[in-house]
Amino acid sequence: MRFIVGFIVLAILMITSTISVAGNLFEYSYVKNVTVYAPAVSSSGQGVLSKMILALAYPGNGRVFFSALPYTEVETQGAARIAAYIATLVANADFSSYDYFILIESNTPLIGGPSAGGLITVGLTALLLNATISNNVTMTGMINPDGSIGFVGGLKEKLDAAKSFGFTTFLIPAGQRIYSYPVYEEIRRGPFIIRTVRYESIDLVEYGKQIGVNVIEVADIGEAFYYFTGINISRSRMIIEPRNTYFDKLNEASAAIVGKLSRLLADSTSIAQQLSSSYYRSLYLQSISNLNNTMNRLINLMNSYPVYVIYNLLDIYQSALQYYWSLSIGTRLSTLEDLANNVNESIIRAYNELQSNQCNLANSVVQFALYLAWLYYNGFINATDSSAALNYASIALKYVELSKLFNSLSNGSTVLDCGEAKLLELYSHALAVYTYTLSLVEQAGQPSTQLGELNYYVSAIQYMYENKNVGVYASTAFILWYSAKSIHELVGSLNNIVNRGERLVSLYWFSSEDPVVSFYLELLKESMQLNDMNTVAISMFTTVSLLQVLRVAERNAINPTYITLQETSTMTTSTKIQSSQSSIDTTMNTNTNTTTTSIPSASPGTPLKVVDLVVLIILFVVLFAIVAKLKWFNKTQ
Repeated sequence: MRFIVGFIVLAILMITSTISVAGNLFEYSYVKNVTVYAPAVSSSGQGVLSKMILALAYPGNGRVFFSALPYTEVETQGAARIAAYIATLVANADFSSYDYFILIESNTPLIGGPSAGGLITVGLTALLLNATISNNVTMTGMINPDGSIGFVGGLKEKLDAAKSFGFTTFLIPAGQRIYSYPVYEEIRRGPFIIRTVRYESIDLVEYGKQIGVNVIEVADIGEAFYYFTGINISRSRMIIEPRNTYFDKLNEASAAIVGKLSRLLADSTSIAQQLSSSYYRSLYLQSISNLNNTMNRLINLMNSYPVYVIYNLLDIYQSALQYYWSLSIGTRLSTLEDLANNVNESIIRAYNELQSNQCNLANSVVQFALYLAWLYYNGFINATDSSAALNYASIALKYVELSKLFNSLSNGSTVLDCGEAKLLELYSHALAVYTYTLSLVEQAGQPSTQLGELNYYVSAIQYMYENKNVGVYASTAFILWYSAKSIHELVGSLNNIVNRGERLVSLYWFSSEDPVVSFYLELLKESMQLNDMNTVAISMFTTVSLLQVLRVAERNAINPTYITLQETSTMTTSTKIQSSQSSIDTTMNTNTNTTTTSIPSASPGTPLKVVDLVVLIILFVVLFAIVAKLKWFNKTQ
């Protein structure tokens, strides 16, 4: 009998505990969902349409739940998380306040990949902003960490699938209008069948006209969202200008770098002139002369392009350091130990001077740069050859100078939220983006070493997060920009997105007066004027990433105005939306393809709902039957 009573008590405890845990795990005030259809390519090479149910649950904890039937690959799951994060950024919503559900269903096995990322982002953004999605529009395209729409394959097959299911507008990544696709042929020669493949190019826009589908190129999530909803979520019509009131401080920093550079080049020239080998003497002197000429050209540009000048002076400084220490060590005027002491002392001195607990963006970059200097110093210590050692040492010293530069911009820098929850959110997103990028690189058959400095950024953010350091913000921004640039380079879309850089920046712009953002925004403007496209790309992606992390830090202070546009030929309806956080949390619009569901929940401090009581009654009936059976069994023994 005691056994039976104990069994009943234990069962009751287990039942109530299970109900309580389930209630706490999914205790949502509301769930909103939308169904969209994503064109895809099946394993047989045919265009198909997969059904996607996207749901937004409030309140949540920033969890992204993904399910796919019959199957998909890891890139799709990675794209889903990035899609959820980008959606909250452009919608000015708190990522950690919601849970996100992505369910993909198809009648045929699908080729795995991130090509549905753009559509997932559009759908989740619509749920966050209570916007209605047109049933006549679909799209294909990756979602990149910067919010741009990335290149994908199988465009003709996907377009055909969209047409067969009645869609009249099909969005594709900008730059992929001319598409090459395989044509398979079989030729019979007696008893043999020869299979061949050739590639044909097609203008997808013109082909779309022939089959009755309006094919439109979109470069970023803002453009895509516009064609789905008629709402412009970017600020492309605003004049985006850096706040350059602080630029006078750069003159002092530039003068300091020029002084160090001049001494390094003069000393290097003096040592090179004494080399016994005419070949090496000529080689070194020519290289030093080239650096000197580049430095003088930059100095002449200082009044008109101050940010561009100091940014490039730091690169020349790194090269000059390598030449000087190579000559000095090669002629035995110095040793590697002398270089180690020089780097170590420089880092320690900068650390002592610049170490700060201020939680602002400038200090975040300072702490990030100091730690990178330390990482490269360790690389120098562990290097197996002198050439690699010199490279590590020069990069370490460059980051020391970079930390000093951004420390001079600390006045007026944005105050950040350095609470553990916010640092965890940034840290998790940065690692997710890095993993996604690494997966794409490996899938393309490229070595992970191609990511170069990104691996150092990841080491930095791990240290910063473990120590709850403000450097998490800068580390996240640098991981985001480097990842975005790497993905664009991998798929060949870099030039395409750089030409639309201002629009991409406008997607996150909110009149930031932060000096760090202004530095990179001014660098973007100056490098465009000088037609230095490599610097344009770096400064554009860095500006976007900095604006993204500032949105995370300052979300409650930002109240962007979204414009409902009327002058579009593809959309006939306009939707007004509330952009404040409170309206996102409380307004639950219901339309033809969006539903809002209240989820019953239970917690230890609240009464059980009807569904819980029903479950308990059923379980008690089962327990009663078990107990009765045990009693009967005991009597028959």
